[in-house]
Amino acid sequence: MESEDWHSVRLEATSFVSSLVLSILLLIPPTFAQSPDSNPTPPSPEASTSPVSPKPPTEPPPSPTPTTPALPIIEEPAGSTSASEEEDEREVTRIPLVGVQQGGILLQRDQLVLEPSVAYSFSTNTRLIVSGFSVLPLIVLGNLESEKVTTQTFTPSIGFRYGLYRGLQFDFRLPYLLQTVNRLRVSTETAGQVEENSEEFGIGDITFGLSYQFLYEKDWYPDMVFRVGATAPTGRSQFEIFENIAAGGPIANVEEFLNRLNDEGAALGTGRWFIDAAISGVKALDPAILFGTVGYSYAPPVSETLIRITANPVGSGVALVPEPIQASLGPVNQISQSLGMAISLNNRVSMNFSFSNLVRFATKVDGQPVPDSSIHVSNLGLGFNIALSPQITTNVLGTIGLTPDAPDVTFTFTTPISISSPLARSIDWVTELFSGSTSLPQPSQGLEAS
Repeated sequence: MESEDWHSVRLEATSFVSSLVLSILLLIPPTFAQSPDSNPTPPSPEASTSPVSPKPPTEPPPSPTPTTPALPIIEEPAGSTSASEEEDEREVTRIPLVGVQQGGILLQRDQLVLEPSVAYSFSTNTRLIVSGFSVLPLIVLGNLESEKVTTQTFTPSIGFRYGLYRGLQFDFRLPYLLQTVNRLRVSTETAGQVEENSEEFGIGDITFGLSYQFLYEKDWYPDMVFRVGATAPTGRSQFEIFENIAAGGPIANVEEFLNRLNDEGAALGTGRWFIDAAISGVKALDPAILFGTVGYSYAPPVSETLIRITANPVGSGVALVPEPIQASLGPVNQISQSLGMAISLNNRVSMNFSFSNLVRFATKVDGQPVPDSSIHVSNLGLGFNIALSPQITTNVLGTIGLTPDAPDVTFTFTTPISISSPLARSIDWVTELFSGSTSLPQPSQGLEAS
């Protein structure tokens, strides 16, 4: 019985508390968050039942201020942005990832990017020199010489890109080359190995060009850039080396010829003008960016100095006499392709993978094909980009040669530095300078007081 009485008491208490809470919720009106300039909360029902004195008519409420939109606002979902903001954000994040050399976005008008860079390449080449004649396959009467050439090239350079107009850009690069060549020879004439080293430092071939963006990315269309440029023969070429060797007089044997060639050093340029044309494309597929380039280079025919070696009998031996000759060099044609992908790891770091291929077709001298004058260079690259600041980025690229004509290993370190409106700032500075120098000096405070 006691438990039943206690249970009934609990039920009565619970019903009483529920009815009390319900009555409180019905008596208190709901409140809503209002702006400071909104109308006051209407009086509660209890307040409206009390008698109030009539008030004079008040002025109508003021119209909304200009900051308050008169039209209804359609709220966008959280995280969504307008199309223009998305395009701006996409371009801002893309520029540090891919440079214009790989088909990136061109600079805006009056924007300058300085590009100091340092490159290092290492390559080896082994060749067999035969001084004699063959009577049967694998039977040679004369001298045999095997030569292993190791070339290391250190190339600091300075370049810049400047936005001339929207979608139009000018680029320029001036390289300096420090090249060391090590030759290790084994000959049947000499016992043991002969090792020689040579160094050459100087300016390389200057490159410059114009880039124009004729298509902007939209839907599935990529950004497309067309570039036309040229390479000037400003570096020391092999033609100058041939002239110096020929000026040295007769050569006793092949060994002396190689010694002269080693003393002259290495060529730092091609010695010919090249006209380049390329089309590059970039497509953003977040978080990756695809880029590719197809190019063509052409060197027109020229007349240059080559070296011709004739064998003249001298006593019981033969003297090799080099002499310079003017030869007509045929045109040079080469095509290049590159394809790669950049992946953004975060808003400051990205990685890129690339493959490049270049084929130079065989050329002619005086109408005759030159043996072994074709070149095939293929490289596989891996690099990363780091945005140090909104104006400075660091690009590191390493490549591995896939063909015998390609360098074994190449490393390139570039630090683009962006400068906004350099021309406008220079004009403002010159204007202020001349205006300040031509204006009359203002009296000092002491003179005004006197």
